Amino acid sequence: MPNDAKFYNWEGIQQGTGDYYALDYVDMINRLKKETKAKEIFVMVPPPLRAPYPFDMNQTVINEIFPVLVRNIADVTGVKVIDIFTALSDKDYSCDGCHPTHDGNVAEVNNKASMDHDIDIYNIFIS
Repeated sequence: MPNDAKFYNWEGIQQGTGDYYALDYVDMINRLKKETKAKEIFVMVPPPLRAPYPFDMNQTVINEIFPVLVRNIADVTGVKVIDIFTALSDKDYSCDGCHPTHDGNVAEVNNKASMDHDIDIYNIFIS
């Protein structure tokens, strides 16, 4: 998802509102529900983007639009949210302004973002 936040993906037609992005995201989730036997589907609010704002990513999109937009999409589609943004907001756990460090992945994400869903993020994403 953070790669979707590059400046050139949000210029022109998007105008920072996420309209087409949200419609495509909802469509993708609905197709996944229809075409798979997944018992649950999770969407993720990505970690905060911090200086030096790497990879041409737009800080406004990641830090202001995605946290609201992903939750709204989850509400509309009935899927669950893994909120890595909130879990990593209180301390910089990034190695490059974007990607969480090992400590960020294990300590914060596993303890905060997955609490509401009783899932083991470590075994899903890291191992």
